[in-house]
Amino acid sequence: MIINGIDISNFGGKVIDKLISPNRVNNALSWDTVNPQLVDSKFDFKNISITLFMKAKTEQEFIGNVSKLTELFRLGATVKFADIPHSYKCYVRIVPDITRLNHKQEYKVILECDAEFGTTGKKLTTTASNTLTMKVNNPGNYITPARVVLTAREAGSNLYINGLVKNFTFTNVKVGDIIVVDGVTGEILRNGRVDVNNFYGWNLPNLPIGDTTIKTNLKCDMEISYLARY
Repeated sequence: MIINGIDISNFGGKVIDKLISPNRVNNALSWDTVNPQLVDSKFDFKNISITLFMKAKTEQEFIGNVSKLTELFRLGATVKFADIPHSYKCYVRIVPDITRLNHKQEYKVILECDAEFGTTGKKLTTTASNTLTMKVNNPGNYITPARVVLTAREAGSNLYINGLVKNFTFTNVKVGDIIVVDGVTGEILRNGRVDVNNFYGWNLPNLPIGDTTIKTNLKCDMEISYLARY
């Protein structure tokens, strides 16, 4: 296991077990007289339980190593397991559970972490030129924020973008306009300048899981960039 680029062996440890859950879901419900109605649903952290075997020359050395390890996780540590291609941003949720195995300064340490979505860190980009449709694949396990860049090849009072989790519209589009709607940073730009007045949508762009077809009513050059989330 690598933590912020540091091998766990530098702390006298090795991973003997781990358990990674799906991300938790927070639902906002509104009740009528009988039944709940779903208002909104958002993903939260996933749980990652990491069991370590740790060995030191002295008890003081062990305590120091555990303290250093915990400090790495305090503000969020990037964790990479040897057998999983994704990395996770992890935060220790509670005090580590420590069991002394014997009098040879050998210990079992369990870290209970809140973790963000796993990613490979590699941005995926799909492009197409002068088209009304473009196929995009999100290979991850969850919907994911996307950066959408459209260069208009036709003018129109409304440019409709369909195929995202929530679709949006951009108005008063001229030939050559470069429209950027970024689901990660929140940017909404036209030709490099902020233009929220011509954007109509309930949400910034997110890609659904698997294959999807992005459709517009005006021909555009299309570019969609995103990180798959696991």
